[in-house]
Parts: sequence; structure tokens; C-alpha cells
Amino acid sequence: MAYVEQESFAPSDDAYAVFGVTSFREKWISHSFVAGSSYTLTQLAVKIYKNGSPTDSITAAIYDGEETFHTPVNSLGESTNSVDLSTLSTTPGAYVNFTFAGVALTNGTRYHVILKRSTVGDPNYPGWRTDTSSQSQYQRYSADGGSWADTGGLGATIQGTFKTYIDGASPDSNFFFRAW
Repeated sequence: MAYVEQESFAPSDDAYAVFGVTSFREKWISHSFVAGSSYTLTQLAVKIYKNGSPTDSITAAIYDGEETFHTPVNSLGESTNSVDLSTLSTTPGAYVNFTFAGVALTNGTRYHVILKRSTVGDPNYPGWRTDTSSQSQYQRYSADGGSWADTGGLGATIQGTFKTYIDGASPDSNFFFRAW
């Protein structure tokens, strides 16, 4: 299956947000975004890294949310794959892919990308690369998705680094070039 990049968030990649550490007990992290067009998301690439030697895994989800406190509310889709944290690179990290059966997104609507860690542990944890210049997006943490908190007071100043994709051939995939 060929995937075509639809949107890219937080290209400056100047910071990070750790999650799944014992001191906070939050296994889930959320970064909001506003869809720039209407499309069906089928793949998500998230820039993450590992600290230490984690041995568990993470999955991804897309949630809708409410605007007052910018918190995730309902799951619109869960990734069909998980990522083994032991396979991640260390900082600055790399993009890892999560596949979805198809999540319909609507232009101008706020959504949340959520990474779900299966356990917590220090000093072995993942980090999500972020952009601190994005003032209109929100970061939240949760132990299990039941309630969400703005840990560290940085909720309104950070955007997670990720890309959304749709199914389809890339525009130049049918292009044939022959050098004589």
C-alpha cells in the first residue's frame, strides 16, 4: 500500500515530551491538531525516541475532543499495529509508523493524536519530539484515558511532531523516465 503525506505538524522539532515515567504515572500522552482539510487518515508517522532500554510497546489512537479544556473525549480509531519501544533510536529519534483502518477527519476540526504506553518505568521511557513555538495546540497526559491533565504547565505551548497520511499512489509513482 502506498501512502501519501496529507499534513505535517511541528517541523521545527526543538524539544521533547516524555511519558510513561514512574513519577507521573501517566501512560498516555495527547497532542491536539486541527485538520487542514477533510480526508481519511490511514497512517500516522510520529517522531519518538527512547531513553534507556524500555521493553514494552506503544499504540496510537485518534480522538475527537472538546474545545474548552482541549481534552480528548471519544476514540475515533486505534492503530492496527504497536511499536516495540526497544526498537526505537535514542534522541533525536525517528519517525515510526502507525496504521489505521481509516479515520475520517473534517477540515477545521480539532483532533488528538494519542500515544498509549503499556506500562510505566524509569529510567526506561519514550519521548515524543515536539515544537515549542506552536501556541495553538495542546498537550495532555493521562494514566488510562479517564481524565487528562496539563502536566508541567506546558499544555498550550507544545505541538507533537507527526505526519498524517492517506491511501493512494504518490503523484509521481506512475511517472516513467528513461535517460537515453
